[in-house]
Amino acid sequence: MFKPVFVLFSVACFAAFGQSTSSLRGTVKDASGAVIADVVVTLTDASNGTARKALSDSTGVYQILQVSPGKYALKVEKSGFSTLTKGDVTLEVNTPATVDCVLEVGTVGTSVNVEAEAVQVNTVDGTVGNAFEEKQVQELPLQTRNVVELLSIQPGVTQTGEVLGRAGIRITSL
Repeated sequence: MFKPVFVLFSVACFAAFGQSTSSLRGTVKDASGAVIADVVVTLTDASNGTARKALSDSTGVYQILQVSPGKYALKVEKSGFSTLTKGDVTLEVNTPATVDCVLEVGTVGTSVNVEAEAVQVNTVDGTVGNAFEEKQVQELPLQTRNVVELLSIQPGVTQTGEVLGRAGIRITSL
């Protein structure tokens, strides 16, 4: 009786462990800097057209959790304000993204499209990471094309595994 339950639990754990997601959050404000509540935020996957919606809370903050990594379009709309559309929002694996939005007062038919891509900074937690594209890996001067060697050339990583700034420090008593 315990074997089928154990096997089922083990398979479920391995399936959940292999999943990698991202998240998106931000604050919606008006042109004067005041937060806007109950704004409909729609995140649409560029590859397949699926959409997820969220509502901003009383502090103007919206969150969309457990999102597959990829490229998305963000649409922010509220009655009495111009609709804001941001194309090319990129979500990376296990890297929370923050996209703050400013809505302008306008009529229902007014729409504002933002085409520039902003650099996304993780302000949610302390994780550090870099996403590498295939072209970057091919152009790097790595003799072995080893992933571990590739990761070792990131800022803050040393070959010895020591934390930068800590090596060579000795404390002596007087």
